Amino acid sequence: MSNRYKILRSPLFLLGLGLLLVNDFYLKSEYGNWWTGKLSDIAGLFIFPLFLTVLFPKRIKESFIFTGLRFFIWKLPQASQAIAFINDHGVPIGRTVDFSDLMALCVLPLSFIYFRAC
Repeated sequence: MSNRYKILRSPLFLLGLGLLLVNDFYLKSEYGNWWTGKLSDIAGLFIFPLFLTVLFPKRIKESFIFTGLRFFIWKLPQASQAIAFINDHGVPIGRTVDFSDLMALCVLPLSFIYFRAC
């Protein structure tokens, strides 16, 4: 396997992916609360830019910037129209507008540092 894929086998990427999956498919439905929402945000913001670096190995910084901007825009109330449009066309997605979720953006620099260390 190419060296660029090694991040996908790294311990913190796998831990983040596992946390995200367990949280989204079990913990949220059983114990849904403020903490389960933040856990999804933190895990997702940690692993998503790492995944993008595999797809776009020449756009590493852009992958992290894109992730942060996409998350920020996703949390804005103005994104509701786009989400409604997508839902109307058969793709059920949902989100909660909670500006405290933006504190999860602090994980992006940690993800970048982890990427550089791998």
